Amino acid sequence: MAFYFGDSIHQFVNIKVKERHDSIFDQIPRIFVCKLFILSAMIMSITWFNDEARCIPPKGDANRLPAYFIHRACWLKGIYVYPQLHQETEYDVSYYGVPTALEKDGVLEDKEDELCKVGWRNENCKPMEREYFHQYKWIPFYVAFLAFLFFYPYMIFKICNSDFINLKNNLGNHEVSADQIVDAFFNNTDSVRKRRNHLRILGNYIVKLLYFFNGVIGFFIIDHLTHNRFNNLGNEWTSYSKEIRFDVDESLLATPANKFLPVFGICELMDVRADSTHSRADKVRVVCEISTQIMYQYCFILYWFVLIFSMCCSALGIIIYICKHLILLFGRTKKGPGHIHNQYLSLRQVEYLDIIRRRHLPMYTTIRKMLNERALQDVWRENSGMPINGSMPVNNAESPKLTTMYKFHAVSSMEAI
Repeated sequence: MAFYFGDSIHQFVNIKVKERHDSIFDQIPRIFVCKLFILSAMIMSITWFNDEARCIPPKGDANRLPAYFIHRACWLKGIYVYPQLHQETEYDVSYYGVPTALEKDGVLEDKEDELCKVGWRNENCKPMEREYFHQYKWIPFYVAFLAFLFFYPYMIFKICNSDFINLKNNLGNHEVSADQIVDAFFNNTDSVRKRRNHLRILGNYIVKLLYFFNGVIGFFIIDHLTHNRFNNLGNEWTSYSKEIRFDVDESLLATPANKFLPVFGICELMDVRADSTHSRADKVRVVCEISTQIMYQYCFILYWFVLIFSMCCSALGIIIYICKHLILLFGRTKKGPGHIHNQYLSLRQVEYLDIIRRRHLPMYTTIRKMLNERALQDVWRENSGMPINGSMPVNNAESPKLTTMYKFHAVSSMEAI
């Protein structure tokens, strides 16, 4: 069982080097980032099912809450810390945000460096702010959501670029001729296809923007759900790693990751019980540790760098895609006997020609010649006052045979255009 599971994990992590339809800047968030989130969510979920808070139960009274109940109840309720208590201060602190004396939950107004117990007997004691942490309950589920967030733009990409995929498949089919490619992809008389091609280009820009904004959205949702501690986590961790020394005092300082998701915290429970003769209502305050927070800390540090890298790649992909379209549009302005067809081609059809040029240079030369001849015929018809029919075959004698071959061999793979 373990062998097959490990083999499946290896196959999932393995990224095959093969030709893909989307650009490398789209593949980084779609493949690398998505697989990272899925794999880490799987690992987190394994520990999540066995996760529990381990607390120090109060001593003495045998009638107090049992230890196993405190562990499970505190995992459900969550822990909190006092963020103003850290090892850099002069307060008596045991862990980050946890005072040595748990009953002291305030600061004296006239002596801000001295802790006190809030109550009606001590009016000068100002309660400290509490920061609650419940993130360990939902982190694996949110990471799995991030994986979907980076994959679903590819579904839109496949829909918008079904014509590109069909064109590449037909270029690899030796039974498909240049006439069939021209009739299927360079037919300017179909107004529905023209509108669809404009929508395909718009869809590609939407896909690239989705990769970028999904990274931004995922980043700021994490930041919001972690009390605005995530936005600078990577910078703080890098600075901390450079500044730390081999000194006991320095090593006791709260790390940026421990401030982000504390391992130790305070849990408060109400011990409320009653029977036929007695009733009891008491507050129990204990220190708990949630060891899985350590793994979550390092995972989120990794996520910080991965999300920043993904957003940079997506932004660069958008810029390169815009530049590519500008270059293709600039190529349409070329004039001369061999470039007459440029004025009759849409931007999508120019992209078709670019794909054909990179994958099948002899067919590219043939198709350009055919498009030029068709453009010359259209110019002659326009000057003669005759209706323009851009889809008229160049060789009328061979048109019945080519049309039949086109329907038999190529239509099945081009119906999605």
